[in-house]
Order: sequence, then C-alpha cells, then structure tokens
Amino acid sequence: MAKITEIRDAQKDINRVHIYVDGEYFKSTLREISFNLNLYPGKEINRETLEEIILKEDIIKCKNKAIQIINGASQSESNLKRKLKNYGFEKNIIDRVLDSLREYDLVNDEQLAESIIKDKRKIKRFGKNRIYYDLLKKGIDKKLAQKEINRLEDKDVELKNAIVLAEKKIRKIKEDDDRKTYQKLARHLSYKGFEYDIVKKAISKVMNREYDDY
Repeated sequence: MAKITEIRDAQKDINRVHIYVDGEYFKSTLREISFNLNLYPGKEINRETLEEIILKEDIIKCKNKAIQIINGASQSESNLKRKLKNYGFEKNIIDRVLDSLREYDLVNDEQLAESIIKDKRKIKRFGKNRIYYDLLKKGIDKKLAQKEINRLEDKDVELKNAIVLAEKKIRKIKEDDDRKTYQKLARHLSYKGFEYDIVKKAISKVMNREYDDY
C-alpha cells in the first residue's frame, strides 16, 4: 500500500490541493473532494483506486456545476469553459464534461446564437452590427457569429426596427435645431447597430424629409 505524505495548497488556485504519495507528486484535485474523501497525510491508499475515485468525483462535481450555471442562463461553450476553470476544474475534466453536455444538447452554440438573434432583433430591435457584437460578448465564435448575421438578409425588417427606435428616441429629444436632432438620432441608431444607409432612411422617415449628410 502507498501512503499520502503531504497535501499541499495549490498556489495558483485556492480551490485545489496537490496530493503527494510516498514523497512524490501524485495528483491534484478540488479541496472539497479531498475533504469529502477524508484524505490526509499518513493515510494508506491504493494508487489506482484513489486516482479513479478522484477522477470520477471531479467529473461529477464539474458536471453538476456546469448544469447549475446553465440553469441560470444559457451559455456558450467558451463562456462555460471559462467559468468552470474559475471554479478550479482542470481542462481535461472540463472537456469531458462538455462532451457529455453536447451529447444531450445542453450546450449548443448555434442554437444559442439563433436565440440571441431572435431576442435582439424581435424584442430589442437592434441592428445587425449590435447583434454581432452581442454574440461575441456571449462567447460565440467569430465565424459562427458572422455566419448567423449573414443570414439576416431582410433589410425591410432592419429598416422597420430602426424606424421604431428612432420614433421612440425623437419623442425624448428636445431640440429646435433639426441638425442637432438628426445627429442625436444618428448616434442613437448607430449605437443600436444599424448601418449608415438604414440610419439615414429611418431618420428621413421619422423627420418626414430627405436629409443630406449633416
């Protein structure tokens, strides 16, 4: 039988400990798992058995934490990886858990991207540029984000949304100077993610006149 000779705090992660067996590094694991398995210096162990138990416990803990995070809000793979790493789980454990979550469709970046776009376009009425930026903030890969944005070909919807937001904004603008009103509307719509041609058309519509560049 082997013997645990030391359990040392991990310097870079307060959630983990390093286990030493017979004077040599054996394995690192979550501090909580070490406590639950009642590991301590001087305890006799079977190396292979303990390694299997720790691996199993690590995966269970990681999966439970992942599901807890997902239940709070849908996650992209990259954001979920980052959050699990912050909880002290190692990359190989996270990768195995993500494989399992993908199998049950609990993480799916394409579905998440579609859901974000639906919310931002139909409810928030954002333009494509803002939606693309929000996809990146959620951890969606750039290529996938661009692919989903490119599918939004209907410029009539884009213009309709810009007009709705411009109408809401203009009611709050207290300006007698049309030039200043135009500029405030243009900044607002640009911030909401609309391209120049859409911004110009929407402002012309709500101000009931054609505008050259101000």
